[in-house]
Amino acid sequence: MPRPNLVSFRVDLNGLPLHAHAAAASMPEAISVAGTRLRARVASTEQYKDARTARR
Repeated sequence: MPRPNLVSFRVDLNGLPLHAHAAAASMPEAISVAGTRLRARVASTEQYKDARTARR
């Protein structure tokens, strides 16, 4: 059984740590999946910060 390709991104977004992980059959696919997950986390974080700022 072949081993999956693993990718892990750790990013500091203005002091807020964000992480994205993925496993796939090929390295380009794993990078693509992890990149998509990281972009979703960044967007989610921006929406959360915008909502908190609007309440003040």
